[in-house]
Amino acid sequence: MSAYIALNQGNYPEARHFIEQGLACFKEAHDSWGMASALQYLGRVMLEQGDFALAHTKLEESGAISIELGYKNGIAFALGLKGHVALRLGDTATARSLIEESLALHREVGQQSGMAESLFLLAKVSQAEGNYAAARTLYEKCLALLEKLNEQDLQIRCLSGLGVVAMEEGRPASAVLLWSVAAQMREAQGILMPPLDRTDYEPAETSARTLLGAKTFASLWAQGYTMTPEQVLALQEQDITPTPPSSLSPPAGVKPPPPTNYPNGLTAREVEVLRLLAQGWTDHQIAERLVISPRTVNKHLTTIYSKIRVPSRSAATRYAIERKLV
Repeated sequence: MSAYIALNQGNYPEARHFIEQGLACFKEAHDSWGMASALQYLGRVMLEQGDFALAHTKLEESGAISIELGYKNGIAFALGLKGHVALRLGDTATARSLIEESLALHREVGQQSGMAESLFLLAKVSQAEGNYAAARTLYEKCLALLEKLNEQDLQIRCLSGLGVVAMEEGRPASAVLLWSVAAQMREAQGILMPPLDRTDYEPAETSARTLLGAKTFASLWAQGYTMTPEQVLALQEQDITPTPPSSLSPPAGVKPPPPTNYPNGLTAREVEVLRLLAQGWTDHQIAERLVISPRTVNKHLTTIYSKIRVPSRSAATRYAIERKLV
């Protein structure tokens, strides 16, 4: 349980520590089932940390033990994750083959969570291949399956992935709505975006921000933050055409003059943080932009929430928009 919590919170070194402790105990007890599971989760953590070679080794070990046990679910999960490793190494053909084999095994034993994960990974493969229509269909199939399951972490990842696909298809407004509802769900669940998802998301998010302009981006982000996934997905059937950025934001490189007195006693630095938050920036991105630590960003946000008397990022975003701070 401690490892699972650490994993969802993005604390991969701590998750790895807990899993390795568990693995040692399983080995001492000669518990093959526990070893197969621990090795699989260890592979997941190493994959997210970018240690692809070691992740592959651990997943091979997990799969080998699962084969000895006749544990098809374990075999299927190991195959799918090995496919993800191959994808990150740029071998989409191997990735597709392994993940499709994983999906078939999950279907054979009726493991719906595994089927959803395989569909998600196949969507990533299609995305990497530039087949965005196929990627969109696979994400949607995954989301339909997840409606029956209580697995919001994968649902959130699918929504973010759909946003990247929408951006690649030239639908930046749809992308922002999808990312925003996903961000709202992550905040509610206390889940951080996995590092590998972030490598796909950040370039697309930067492009969307540039194409739409700061005000349009922030407005769409605030809109998505108040919607349900079902509402946002329903809008994907429509052609969302936002107001052209040129009519909403200043020319590139020109910043509007800041007000002399900021509301609610906010300092200039706090307004900088609030503006970036309202535009959908994460704490990590704000920290990099302002050349401060994420801990300092968090302290600023705590002070901001107290001064403007709001409980959440979405409420702070609305505040910033209503007072024309973005």
